[in-house]
Amino acid sequence: MLLDTSNSLDAKKAQAYLDKLIEKGDQIEIRKIIKQRTVRQNSYLHCCLTMFCNETGYTIDEAKELFSMQLPDIMRYEKNGINFRKSTADMDTKDMGTLIDKIREMALDNLGLYIPDSQEYLIHKFQIEKELSWVK
Repeated sequence: MLLDTSNSLDAKKAQAYLDKLIEKGDQIEIRKIIKQRTVRQNSYLHCCLTMFCNETGYTIDEAKELFSMQLPDIMRYEKNGINFRKSTADMDTKDMGTLIDKIREMALDNLGLYIPDSQEYLIHKFQIEKELSWVK
């Protein structure tokens, strides 16, 4: 059952259902649904990475690996004692936003490279992507 607890009717349904399950002594699983990164975020991330790669000579995969080592709390996970890089496709909107902010910050601090913020990117998307396609 999917319910939105910000909706008062859904919240009441959820509480009533939970109360019923508790009363019966049932085993249950409750989990929060986390919004996956958006298509817009993904497009903007790849713009940021492409600008970074054009400046440094790294490939997109190399840049993702580099950022995963510098931002392990966002981009790495452990399984069976082995550390792996998290796919950006598995990130939620919050982690993706943090990753993008860190890429922009690191590019500016370490390379003097200004990467447009998301609003500038949306306004100038066509021109930015046209310029980036020539560089590849």
